[in-house]
Amino acid sequence: MQRPRSITVIGIIGVIWGLVGTIGGLGGMLALLTAPEWFMAWLKREASPELATHFTQVIGDPYTRWWSVFLTGVQTALNAMLLFGAIGLLRLQPKGWWLMMGYATGAILWAVADRLVLNPTVYQSFRERYQIEDRTARPVPRFTLGLLYPVISSYILTRPKIMALYKQDDDSPPQEG
Repeated sequence: MQRPRSITVIGIIGVIWGLVGTIGGLGGMLALLTAPEWFMAWLKREASPELATHFTQVIGDPYTRWWSVFLTGVQTALNAMLLFGAIGLLRLQPKGWWLMMGYATGAILWAVADRLVLNPTVYQSFRERYQIEDRTARPVPRFTLGLLYPVISSYILTRPKIMALYKQDDDSPPQEG
């Protein structure tokens, strides 16, 4: 059966977005876990003195560092799920459909938890501890734009014709009674 155009578009966007997010997340994890000397030197040279000071303070705080690794790990895992799900979706594999639905559900739940739970609790305590002004305040449209891809993907993937395309066939031999 030929792949529908909507699946091709969702799959290509997912591969690109997932690949960039996964590679960026792995690089971020490397920087957070090792804080290599070249990175710190680059930061002090290129960033504003205020940012370099804050980053040095934050990377030295074990609680903040653990939290940064956790956040980066969750986001990298979601991006990897998106990448592999999109590849499977383009190959018309049922596991691709399941991974994409898992990504969409996880991304929506993570966005809601980030905005409604983590921002007023965890992030606020970090801002207070390091006297950082709240530059991360996001208007509602930005929050909504970040959810467009997972919501639209979920809608398209749950259409009956698309679900039938990815329905798993039970190829197991019949059981004798």
